[in-house]
Amino acid sequence: AASPWGRFDPSGYVKGWAVERAAQILSAAGSASHLVNGGGDEQRAGRRPGGAGADGGREPGTSAGPPWRVGIADPLRSGRLALVVEARDCGVATSGTAERGTHIMNPRTGDAAAGLASVTMIGPSLALADACATAAFAMGPGLARDWTESLDGYEAYGITEAGDTWQTSGLAARIAKD
Repeated sequence: AASPWGRFDPSGYVKGWAVERAAQILSAAGSASHLVNGGGDEQRAGRRPGGAGADGGREPGTSAGPPWRVGIADPLRSGRLALVVEARDCGVATSGTAERGTHIMNPRTGDAAAGLASVTMIGPSLALADACATAAFAMGPGLARDWTESLDGYEAYGITEAGDTWQTSGLAARIAKD
């Protein structure tokens, strides 16, 4: 990523990479189920432990608990969720204006990226999901939707500055039912 001053700034990528790497270390140490969170971007492994019910929340025929649930913040309504998705063995990253205000630049114009309030990406690698969420945000709504749809193994959910939403075709299967 480039800073507004034209210098390379790897800090946006490093956070996702570091969280993903920490999750890999836990997996290598034998943890089959964990969630590592770094500033709201998360890498998940397996399913969440336990759960409600006599069977400990386990689905029939499995030894794992229920899937992790991820709340996607509504960037236009503080303290509210826009959507809840279920995820396992993946990274979830959101880029937008809710937490840090305007901080993502359009590299073509040098101005602040416009048109989107947030883009959430879900896929196997948190580092890549985080980088793609930021790139999609910088593209604006016109390009981001088609580009994220083309990414193999990754799903996206976008919220425009006007409050409209869009999602890639595979995201529907991840939306929590309750």
